[in-house]
Amino acid sequence: MSSSEEEYVYSSGSDDGGGGDNDSGNDSDNDSGGEGELDPDVELDNCYWEADDLKKNSPKEALEKYLFYIQKDTARSLGEIPNKPKEHLEVEDVGIGYFHALYEVTLIYFKLGQYDNMLEYLGKLLNFLPEGK
Repeated sequence: MSSSEEEYVYSSGSDDGGGGDNDSGNDSDNDSGGEGELDPDVELDNCYWEADDLKKNSPKEALEKYLFYIQKDTARSLGEIPNKPKEHLEVEDVGIGYFHALYEVTLIYFKLGQYDNMLEYLGKLLNFLPEGK
């Protein structure tokens, strides 16, 4: 309630009804940070955008969130997220956020002077290039 309004939580409706505390968790659009209530895809998107918001002022925190995003996106694409089988993904969505997160991680490692880590993630980025002509 205090600063949770700044969290990136996507909700289907904007009921600004004053914030009754009598909600016992029946509403899945609860902004109070109930981690188990959010759809795993929404949580993943929130993680990405939180990292994006932190990258200028807190690059180390952003790095942690991007790395977490990469880990969870990999699990999602392999169908390892409970209640979200691999078949729920659309072909166009697979890899887009992952690529951007790899890019940001590479840049942050460069800015932090951690060149070995930067090269590791740069190599992962290069896997997105088409092989030979």
